[in-house]
Amino acid sequence: MSSFFASIGEAARKVGQQITESEAAKNASFAASAVASSASATSNAIAQSEAFQKTKSLVSTAAVAVVDTASSLKPAPIIRLRPTWGVSFGSCVAVLRTTAYSISRDVKTIRLLTDHGIPSWLPTLPKSIKCEFSKTRQGEWFYPVASNFSPSDFEGLNGCRGGGEEEEGGGGRGGPTAINQDWKFILYFHGGAFCCCDTSTHRGLLFRLSEATQTIIFAVDYKRPPEFPFPAPITDCLSAYAWLIEQGVSALNIVFAGDSAGGGLVASCMLATSKFRRSRPLFAHHGGGGGGKTGKGEEGEEGEDEEDDDDEEEEEEDVMLPRPAGGILLSPWVDLEETGVSSSWQSNEAFDYLPQDLSRLFAECYKGLEASWDDVSPAHAADCDLAMLPPLLVACGECEVLHDQIASFVAKLRANLVDVDFIVEQDMVHVYPLFAFTGQQQSLSFFDQCLAFTQKVFAY
Repeated sequence: MSSFFASIGEAARKVGQQITESEAAKNASFAASAVASSASATSNAIAQSEAFQKTKSLVSTAAVAVVDTASSLKPAPIIRLRPTWGVSFGSCVAVLRTTAYSISRDVKTIRLLTDHGIPSWLPTLPKSIKCEFSKTRQGEWFYPVASNFSPSDFEGLNGCRGGGEEEEGGGGRGGPTAINQDWKFILYFHGGAFCCCDTSTHRGLLFRLSEATQTIIFAVDYKRPPEFPFPAPITDCLSAYAWLIEQGVSALNIVFAGDSAGGGLVASCMLATSKFRRSRPLFAHHGGGGGGKTGKGEEGEEGEDEEDDDDEEEEEEDVMLPRPAGGILLSPWVDLEETGVSSSWQSNEAFDYLPQDLSRLFAECYKGLEASWDDVSPAHAADCDLAMLPPLLVACGECEVLHDQIASFVAKLRANLVDVDFIVEQDMVHVYPLFAFTGQQQSLSFFDQCLAFTQKVFAY
């Protein structure tokens, strides 16, 4: 683990060396020193953590991959700092940029670096929010302690308790007999270019989102490409939505939310609610419709065969799901075909941390061999389908490479009379609220905007 943080500190120093402007160079040098010092302190603080010791060898391998491949790839463009960036925020962007441009273009290698969750015990996370893995689904719950919500009771409401056996009374083991209609839910789809990350990597964002909106969040661990390309992630997310409704939650009390690729899944899932196909019994075993660890990467191949066998024995049926109350799309990736085409890919390349070639790789992995770019890009949806979408909050950074495609998508939505709150945050990069731990004001403001939006749509 110490070698990993040492590599991160070295990465920040390399970024500082790329800057030629004198004033910017001073700022970058200061930022690099801050990251190096922070890395050393963090390494010492967590050296005794059992959880981190278990992943030490994997993370060290990933760090070596970053260093070993740096000389063979296109160097990162010279970074340019923005006026409102704090030292911590700028340091994080610098590290991400250098890592993204240096790491091997191999999904499994990249996962060695990305697939490490944020510990739920971190003292910087809100104490008023609890985090718990689902016992019957692939995903995690985040909920306010004051809500009196119990994931175990909720998942036993209809007597479907992991094994799918009905319990007498229908309420499970002493669980409630009805949903508290004061409970409001967010169904969250994590980002990571479809191929990487999971719910645990986004805990910092999810803790703060639940705290700000006082909602119960279920974050879906959907199956990921390239092992499970389109439409597997959409199917898993819609299965989770159908499950919430079957448990008695009104669609009017559910908001979809997601960042980056997850933001694209929000739009895709809303467009697909009238075309969802499911099998009976719907959730008869653990992870019945979700991806999670059994549906991810090399660990998911055996699970795929088991699910295929089950599908052959179950009859499928068409289900039209009601539309949710609204959707929150944070830096959504909505047009996978235009990667590298629009002007913001060039104009914001010096600020953002997403390389074009890596984005193309992930886009191809998600599309697979059978789907078309229209299938995987909600921005290509027909006007008549877009017109049926509920109110949306769309947020992106002024300096992110996806800016132009997001703005174009919002214009298309508004042309079809969709109620859209569109926020373009000054000087910000891709999925900027992930950096709320740095204290960057724009990152923190996003959660207040989510509160205002959820209050609006839940009041309809």
